[in-house]
Amino acid sequence: PMIARVLVSSLVLLVSLACCTALQKSEPTPAGVEIDGIVINNQLAITFNDAQVLVPATGNFVSCGNIQRRSSCSTGFPGRPYSSNALLGSWKESGTTQTTEEFVVEIGSDIDMGRSARLEVFIFSQGQAGARLIQ
Repeated sequence: PMIARVLVSSLVLLVSLACCTALQKSEPTPAGVEIDGIVINNQLAITFNDAQVLVPATGNFVSCGNIQRRSSCSTGFPGRPYSSNALLGSWKESGTTQTTEEFVVEIGSDIDMGRSARLEVFIFSQGQAGARLIQ
């Protein structure tokens, strides 16, 4: 059995991580904000490695080798229009590969369309992750 399935419908995630979008299959939302970086947050009490966020439609990805417990890895790049393409996340916990299903991060009502944003992916429990746009 695969340990790494992200919550598809998740009241628990909505309650525990208010304002965040669960990693789940979703319809794309209209573009309108620029993305200028990605942050991968490790909220676990253990270090994980080989973290990657992949855009299957383009083959573009961001990866981090090791992310210490309760820390993060981030990268910036020139702003690009957010196209709401599906994403895939993966990482290794204690040598076991964890993978999300494809997901789309919706643009939240708190996002100022006139400012650039970053994609934040957070690993919050064994085999579970969430994502949101932050400014």
